[in-house]
Amino acid sequence: MNRLYSGLGFGCVAFLSFGLGVAGAHGPSLNATLDWLKEEINTRATNGGSGSCPSGDIPLPCSWQYEAMSFSGCEVSWVFTQISHERSGFESEVRDEITMPLWAYFNPAPFTAAGEGETWRVFLMLKDPSSQKSRLKRTLRFGTSTSVEVETRTFAAINFGIPGEDNKGMAKRFAKAFSRAIQLCQTQIPNNQKPF
Repeated sequence: MNRLYSGLGFGCVAFLSFGLGVAGAHGPSLNATLDWLKEEINTRATNGGSGSCPSGDIPLPCSWQYEAMSFSGCEVSWVFTQISHERSGFESEVRDEITMPLWAYFNPAPFTAAGEGETWRVFLMLKDPSSQKSRLKRTLRFGTSTSVEVETRTFAAINFGIPGEDNKGMAKRFAKAFSRAIQLCQTQIPNNQKPF
């Protein structure tokens, strides 16, 4: 897993150099960029998809859904829900609520998810783990039992894998739009986040 993230880090830097370099002062406004990102995550991410989830030696049937929550200002949040159907008849659900600060300097980069067919993933990696982190609230439900976990991370990912769609092109446009939003938010760091 560490090897995967180190490889991704190299790709992220290369893409960011391109993405932020082409995002000029005359590009879309922050609000227009965030509105576009919100629409695309709701309609073009791997929504309403189904497949298999690993569970021991036997994959289980799964479905998953992305939903944008807040795409305004310089902090964005979305929900990813994965539902699987256990062999015992129970339904289990993992609901991740992810929040990322756009003023933090991170790299959005698209890459193909190996072994997942047409799936492309936009990987968001914070450059400085000691500064800002994304927040993850995970709700786990198994039958009638529910638990909640809260943690911070230095990365997040969004999948694009709708069959028959140009998922590669969509992932690249999504990553470029994220780069644009990051660039516009570099001058909007909250006072309580400034080092001096």
